[in-house]
Amino acid sequence: MNTITTVLVLAELVWLYSLGAHLRSTDLDPTDKICWTIVLCVLNILGLVLYFFLAPEKRTQLRSEEEIKNAANEGRL
Repeated sequence: MNTITTVLVLAELVWLYSLGAHLRSTDLDPTDKICWTIVLCVLNILGLVLYFFLAPEKRTQLRSEEEIKNAANEGRL
């Protein structure tokens, strides 16, 4: 197996792992999830790069009313 083939196989494995992790995630809006799934499937490795840099940040769980108030005051909600 030459170097190019090895790099392509590793890139495809990373892509498959990322696609699986994306599909298992529950923190994205359903519309965003569908759109990013299409981008990942159609553009393959380029889609993976775009997802890495442009995908929305994961939502964090707020634990208390105080944290919710602080997040709202800071514009994070």
